Amino acid sequence: MTGERQDACDGRYLSTTPCTILSRDSELFEMIRDMKKENIIAVIITYFPDPDFPRRLDLILSQFCKVVIVDNASAGESLAMLKNLCGARDRLAIIWNDYNTGVAQALNQGCHYAVEQRYMWAATFDQDTIIAADYMESMINAGLQLTVARVGVMGCNYYDPNLGRIAASNLKCLDWEERAVVITSGSILSLLAYKEVGDFRNDFFIDAVDEEYCLRCSANGYKTIFVFKQLMLHTIGNIKHHYLFGCRTFKFALHHHPSWRIYYFVRNNLILYGTYLFRRPSWVVPVAGTRSIQVVLILLFEENRLENLRYLLWGVRDSITGNRRRQIP
Repeated sequence: MTGERQDACDGRYLSTTPCTILSRDSELFEMIRDMKKENIIAVIITYFPDPDFPRRLDLILSQFCKVVIVDNASAGESLAMLKNLCGARDRLAIIWNDYNTGVAQALNQGCHYAVEQRYMWAATFDQDTIIAADYMESMINAGLQLTVARVGVMGCNYYDPNLGRIAASNLKCLDWEERAVVITSGSILSLLAYKEVGDFRNDFFIDAVDEEYCLRCSANGYKTIFVFKQLMLHTIGNIKHHYLFGCRTFKFALHHHPSWRIYYFVRNNLILYGTYLFRRPSWVVPVAGTRSIQVVLILLFEENRLENLRYLLWGVRDSITGNRRRQIP
């Protein structure tokens, strides 16, 4: 049936054929007004998920009509668990990769699947994210309140248990605001915008994938929206606290990723700074300053300093030379 998709929730068919009599902005605005549960698919990226993953998955399945997992070559007990889930859970599909393609390509696989299945929106999640019971309802309500038409990405606030705080305070008591970037996990992507803006950058592999996409959305006239309501628990890295000069007054946290991550962190961020310095200086300048300090602290306080330095220098060199073929790890 051309231009239609059978809804998994109630059997109704949803038209996905654009209305040619509407302007582009009117079409986008109507799409936001039609942000409904049956139009949104969940995309989860997995890589050796832990034994508690099924519980987190069930929280997502309870709110979405369809969930697709893109697995980046998990093995052993993780693979066995995913295969069991595939057979035991309704409304769940799994895309199996033979090797670790990286976060960016896995996100693209999930979004392509969503487009093929004629969904209008894709909610993307990391494997360790725990969503709130009212995540779907709150995000839809926020979408219906928006006064802007060209929405590319909607992200939400979250609590980081390792840091013991929420990601963003809401001093102005806003429901939402426009931002330069949001993190991928917990975000809802407009697939109409995705088809126009293009894929996540596969060569970025893992770091700054979300930021690059948001900035590219902005360059194409699409808004990135941040919802202030805390709608998930989410952690980044293996947080450890350090004290400058042994003084507890100067406490800071580092993520303690594997050493190879600093390559993508440095290379991808330098690429972003060079691309958007004059387009989005209000984002680039403070972020570049903060992350430069972060890199120095990583070299000083994290383990494997020489290895970290080696990956850092590779990242700097490849960002300058344009080498995108280096495969790490």
